[in-house]
Amino acid sequence: EVNLVHRIGPHPRPPLPLPTAPPRDLTSSDASRIRDLAHARLPALQHPRQLTRFLCGLTSPATLRDRLTKHQDFGLLAHLPFDDVLAHCTASL
Repeated sequence: EVNLVHRIGPHPRPPLPLPTAPPRDLTSSDASRIRDLAHARLPALQHPRQLTRFLCGLTSPATLRDRLTKHQDFGLLAHLPFDDVLAHCTASL
């Protein structure tokens, strides 16, 4: 049996909290880019969930096939909650 007290000390410190950035809201520029993507009628982004995955930086077989991961807007809204982006995309399509 190994005595871990000698390795980490008798009272290990709790982990430090991770720093957080303040949440950023959807800007009018972001909304405009979503509308542009919706109007582009790209086959891989036809449905709100597909567009949301793309904007949140989540790949799919369709986005990989169409090489959309290199698109300038791929992952544009990765900092926002998925459900918030989905609600906006649903309203835009």
